[in-house]
Amino acid sequence: MELRHLRYFVAVAEELSFTRAARNLNMAQPPLSQQIRDLEAEVGTSLFLRTHHRVELTAAGSLFLSDARDVLARAGDALDKVRRAAQGEEGELRLGFVGTAMVDDAVPQLLRDFRGRYPAIALHLEQLGTMPQVQALAGRRIDAGFLRPPVEEPRLVLRTVRREALMLALPLKHPLARNRSVRLQSLAREPWVMVSRDTAAGFYQRTVDLCLQAGFSPNVSLEVGEMQTVVGLVAAGFGVALVPAAMTALRRRGAVYVPLAGPRAMVEISVAYLRDNRSPVLANFLRLIRA
Repeated sequence: MELRHLRYFVAVAEELSFTRAARNLNMAQPPLSQQIRDLEAEVGTSLFLRTHHRVELTAAGSLFLSDARDVLARAGDALDKVRRAAQGEEGELRLGFVGTAMVDDAVPQLLRDFRGRYPAIALHLEQLGTMPQVQALAGRRIDAGFLRPPVEEPRLVLRTVRREALMLALPLKHPLARNRSVRLQSLAREPWVMVSRDTAAGFYQRTVDLCLQAGFSPNVSLEVGEMQTVVGLVAAGFGVALVPAAMTALRRRGAVYVPLAGPRAMVEISVAYLRDNRSPVLANFLRLIRA
């Protein structure tokens, strides 16, 4: 039994006329009559009572009509779902993100826009550091991630989503906390609190490189997993830190943010994904980011 047999049967059952049903189906009546006879032979009973003047459903035909309509509706829904999935309008998208990507509104606005445009797509979000995201992308456990470059993984494509300046986070009672800007070399003898290399190798190295350019190697007193924890430890007096400008939205009693003196040091949030990921849902997400 094929879906076309069910469509032919429903057309005749609704019109109770082979002539009108054939016209609605854009086919000749004799082939339609033959298709219905084939269907009746397959189900093993008559579905219609036929006379020269009228066509009626048999008791079996009346019962079969409800099921035939249901099967056709489910088949139509399945086909529609497949088409929507092929166009990236239905399915799921698994995203990783570093915590600081959600501090300002750039990435949250992208997620709001995507959910508004594609409400049938299930978004699965997981907070991960940059390096855990690289591992999750390589293992295809997530489709894309908002992370902080640089990233050394040739299979990944990175697209910049946001660029921002680096700021100094200082304890409130630090002698330089009230300055309008601070030169990095002024902090050469300070203990430093940093996001760990295992979590954010690129950001860690960026901080070290800037310190080396300023003439010193940072005395790293603590390495932690999240930028929010870095600021909390600075507020508690455990050291100083470089943080993305977005972190200034996180107000912590005992910590202040001060711009770096001299040329602005910048960092990025990028979206990363596997070069060979052909997901149409991901393609729509990246298209929205580019727009």
